[in-house]
Amino acid sequence: MQIYELPSASSVAGTDVFALDVNGVTYKATGAVLATALKSIGLYLSESDIANNLTTTVANMALDARQGKALADALSALSEAQGDMQEEIDGLSEDVEGMSTTLGTLSNTVSGISSDMATLSGDVDDLEAAVNGAVHYDEAQTLTATQQETARGNIGAASNEAITALASRVDAIEEAEGLHRYGVSGIGQAASALTRLWDAVGMTAQVGTDGDNSNIINNFDDVTPFNRRKCVGNWTLVHGVPVFHVHAYLGDENYTEDGSEGDYVAVECPRAYYILKDGVLGVSAHQWPGWRPFDIFCRNHNPEDTMPFVYLPAYALAKKDGKAVSLPGLDNLQGNYKELMDACRTYDGGSLGGNAFLQPMAVNFYEWALYTVEFAQQNCQNIMYGCGSLRHNNDDRATLRSDGRWLLNNWQTAHVVGEYISLQPTTVDINSSTYYASHKITALTRCDADGNASSNGTYTLMEVEDLGVERTYEIGSDYRIAARPYRTGACNGVSTPSGSPVSNTNGYYPMKYRWRENVFSNQYKTIADLFNKRVGTGDSDYYLEWYYLPSPENYTPSGASKPDATDLATDAFVKLDVETAHANYANGYIKSKKYSEEYPDIWIAFETTGATASTYYADYASLVYSYVVRAVRLGGYWSNGAAAGFSYFAAHYAPSYGSAHYGGDLFINQWGVNAA
Repeated sequence: MQIYELPSASSVAGTDVFALDVNGVTYKATGAVLATALKSIGLYLSESDIANNLTTTVANMALDARQGKALADALSALSEAQGDMQEEIDGLSEDVEGMSTTLGTLSNTVSGISSDMATLSGDVDDLEAAVNGAVHYDEAQTLTATQQETARGNIGAASNEAITALASRVDAIEEAEGLHRYGVSGIGQAASALTRLWDAVGMTAQVGTDGDNSNIINNFDDVTPFNRRKCVGNWTLVHGVPVFHVHAYLGDENYTEDGSEGDYVAVECPRAYYILKDGVLGVSAHQWPGWRPFDIFCRNHNPEDTMPFVYLPAYALAKKDGKAVSLPGLDNLQGNYKELMDACRTYDGGSLGGNAFLQPMAVNFYEWALYTVEFAQQNCQNIMYGCGSLRHNNDDRATLRSDGRWLLNNWQTAHVVGEYISLQPTTVDINSSTYYASHKITALTRCDADGNASSNGTYTLMEVEDLGVERTYEIGSDYRIAARPYRTGACNGVSTPSGSPVSNTNGYYPMKYRWRENVFSNQYKTIADLFNKRVGTGDSDYYLEWYYLPSPENYTPSGASKPDATDLATDAFVKLDVETAHANYANGYIKSKKYSEEYPDIWIAFETTGATASTYYADYASLVYSYVVRAVRLGGYWSNGAAAGFSYFAAHYAPSYGSAHYGGDLFINQWGVNAA
């Protein structure tokens, strides 16, 4: 190392000197001497040694110091752009992780997404490193405006690409996991037609008849939760809990409904979830955030404890050999609440005890939701009218002729071939639950008073099939004639899961929805678990309180008048948080419904003025009558016409009131604890 000694201040002459003060002593040197010293130790830069650009690659050159601030600004801009991109990715990550919380099977996918994010972050690091590496000195780098814009563009493109990739992955996950949701908007509004939402957009839903259904298209047939299966089997108690044993599914070689493969033809319903909020109704096989399972899948009404399947009866409550069954070819049972509940408990000779009872209210809500979403309609009869237009008039008479045919005292198109009727003496109340179908119509001819065919005749010549009811009829005598519910299995000629024989629209024939017959019309469905009590002193202040029976398996009506007000006050019943105020205590078409907060699948007809047979819910509610405690019967019967439907709400007659119009379904408890 070379040492330069600086002369003292007194020995240097001239003005081209540099002064240096060291410990109070001033040293001076000429510029030439100082330059030589600094250059030899590498502390001196000439202008030719300073680069003012980012392209120079010559060794041992330095960047202009003025570029430092520009470099800091550029790095700050890069950091800010990277931060914005990270916020977008973090937002996506939160959405995906939210989905992961609701579906355990997505945990691996979330890891994959995190990996993508890490890869993207690495790409950003690589991008920054590449920019920094474009010059020799990282600490003294300056980016031109063009280079900064290019860097931002690369980061933005990488961010957009990552967002698109994440969205595609979510779509793929939904497709692979069956994470579809089907919905409609417009619930509770005046228009009957609804707007399809989510995966339901663009889907077609048609129903068949007993004719050629090769041209029928229904995109819902193969998607869950609509793809219900018809099966046959029987119920037994296993460790005190009813369990359904499927012996065969429709289409299996051994499938038959003659009773040899089981006494319960069922519809297997896969677990489903729903949302009903702000006029939007959605159903899905997946529990989306904010959605809840339908109550029929919840054990003891606990949404955290659900079953993968529920089995509903394909047919109305009937009896075979004195036992309750769900089989075809039988008369729908008819009667009051106690009679029908008692009948349910004869299933398999009573082996299930209280676990066999009438349909719960929640089943109606579940099927209404599926039907409404599938067909995007509030007026269910716009799709299938059901059996709601048959003749019902106490003044109708039929006279037996000597040739075995019957002459009706009027010409009525409301009687049809295939209809079940009851022919009874004129002295009896033909509406009584005592009188079942006695005959089935096989031919109808318009005629004159003598039975001669006539296109403008005012009489009807009727031919019938005797159903074997033990009754003697006298030639020339008059009898009352009234329709009766179609027997179970009347829709079995319809090959599609939903549809009606002959016609879906004329109101003379039964219907089925997703293999369940007559979910509305044909005959009222008596509900097991919902009642109301009229409260007040007179017509000026009457209102209704509503009571729910959460565990029908634990309740057995002890008499025909049960439940009564005393029963409703017991712990077996829950007074709901919904009431029908005096202002809404009226009969009429349903404008709005109200749901219980504690039991959200339980609804009541709330507003019954301001709607019609074709607006809002398009179904009728009967609330006004003199009974104090009333049972609930849903759906309507064979001559309710346009008033019938899923939401038809007859809540005005006492549990003790029974007639041919009142039947039910045989439901088996699948969520509770055996009460027997």
